[in-house]
Amino acid sequence: MGILKRIKSIVTGSINEMIDKVEDPETIVNQMIRDMEQAMTEMKTNTASAIATVKITEKKLDKAYNDQSLWQENAETSVKSGDDELAKKAIIKRKNIDDTIDILRDQLNDAEVISRKMKTELELLEEKLGEAKIKRDNLLTKRRAAETQLKLNETAEIVNSKMASLAASDSVLEGFEGFTRFEEKIERQMAEVEAREELTGDNLEIEFRKMKKDSEIEKELSELKSKFDK
Repeated sequence: MGILKRIKSIVTGSINEMIDKVEDPETIVNQMIRDMEQAMTEMKTNTASAIATVKITEKKLDKAYNDQSLWQENAETSVKSGDDELAKKAIIKRKNIDDTIDILRDQLNDAEVISRKMKTELELLEEKLGEAKIKRDNLLTKRRAAETQLKLNETAEIVNSKMASLAASDSVLEGFEGFTRFEEKIERQMAEVEAREELTGDNLEIEFRKMKKDSEIEKELSELKSKFDK
């Protein structure tokens, strides 16, 4: 399909309907814009040429009207002068110009129709080009928003993953703290055993000291008895 035919299908159709039918709307819109811009260049050149044709034809027609009037005057002057042969030649010349005027009128009418049509199509193409650019900007905005949301989701997943890791670490710390408390409990129990042993040791020493003291008392008593017995 040629570019002008593609442009015609775009201009006469709906951009939204066309991009809804494809998987990659941004690509198709970019292609539309490139086609439109290329067609715009061609259409501007052709439209300018059509307008130039109208202007050239108008000038030719104006000259033909002037020539028509001139040869009509020449024919009349020749008749007034009594020169019928010269009058006939002037009339023939004028009639040829009459035919040229008819042809130029048709050409001018056709050129004006073509020029108006090309101007209308050019304006419509400019309108569609603006619409396509707006659509592209909207698609880019949506894509950037989607990419941003995707990054946010990925960031959230990373954060959640780290939080889960921290939670796992907390549970390990809690387990370690539990072990530490158990270890402290054992150490306390051992300290209590040692304390009791120390207390038990003190009682033995007291008993031994008491026994020694009793022995000393018995010894002194025995010595007193021996002294008095004597």
